[in-house]
Amino acid sequence: MVVKYRPFEGFSLFGIHSSKYNISRMADGNRYYEQFSPDFENIVTSVAGQTGSYDFGVDIKEKPITLECFCNGITEFERRWVEGWLAPGKVGKLVYDESPFKYYMVKLASPTNFSFIPYSYGISGEGILYKGTFTLELVALYPYALSRFNTLDELIYDNPSGALYYNSGLLYSEIIPPAIFENITNNFNAILYNGGNANAKANVKITGTWNELTIINRSTDQEFTLGKNDVISTFEVDANLGQCRHSNLGVLATDYHDGTYLHVEGTGWVDMYEGISFISGSDIVSFPANTALDEGLEGKFIFMEDGQYEIKEIIGENQIRLMDNFVGTSGDYNITIAKANKIAILGSNLNISRLEFAYKYTYY
Repeated sequence: MVVKYRPFEGFSLFGIHSSKYNISRMADGNRYYEQFSPDFENIVTSVAGQTGSYDFGVDIKEKPITLECFCNGITEFERRWVEGWLAPGKVGKLVYDESPFKYYMVKLASPTNFSFIPYSYGISGEGILYKGTFTLELVALYPYALSRFNTLDELIYDNPSGALYYNSGLLYSEIIPPAIFENITNNFNAILYNGGNANAKANVKITGTWNELTIINRSTDQEFTLGKNDVISTFEVDANLGQCRHSNLGVLATDYHDGTYLHVEGTGWVDMYEGISFISGSDIVSFPANTALDEGLEGKFIFMEDGQYEIKEIIGENQIRLMDNFVGTSGDYNITIAKANKIAILGSNLNISRLEFAYKYTYY
């Protein structure tokens, strides 16, 4: 997909790009404003006679979004289309040109008031051209952005300079770890990747039989257990709705489920390195002498075509130690380093034909 690229000016709303109507976002004295987090309310309570308050977490609310816009001229006919475009009641995607990899699902929060100057145009001045400004007040009722793409292969940037002004967290398809597993009969460990910087809610779909099944995300310290199931069935443990469902019967299966619902932690940032030296059977990885290694590499993963490897520690100015030995062919590789989620699948008498973790990369 080719994405139009007018960073900090263009945007797409309800499936229409702002450039269609000569509309751009405006800065206030070269400054743009963005609310980092959704609205929230701290949940606290006080007890008579006690000092201070007790903390019971935070209630996440919607995310307000304000766009200051300039219209550089639309005809009377185009104005009618803009009025329809910005009519109340619509729910759709908002995509900024500078971050085309993600979208917010938004609706109008208040009427849009167009402050304009009418100009005559045409040979005899018979037409009217409207130029002016307006403020778009939007609200994302689900306050996080979701990824538009699954891999970096799917996105082509229409940007003549070739520069990328952001880090999307997307990876190329050949190095992404799987989120679907088949024919599970023994305990095993896996990793899941969320290219966003916020936790993604997962719908865990399990088909098969088991005496007992526990799935743990060690990165978020979450887990759940399903009770005995001796008839081939599909269960969904869905964090989006906070439900455990028996898919075949179409009913809730609350009695089978004990524990929580799984989130997949976001990576926050992706680092790419070229010409990194690996030796088959060794846990030592060597970087070029001029490479500056981030102190926070411990616990992150190396993603490469030969698999994924967890980083144990930095052992020198340009070397790291892996948790496990490298099993590929010795040589120099281009690699990506990012966070990943460590998943454990545990149980007895497992006969699972398919296990799927369904989620979208999620961003603030």
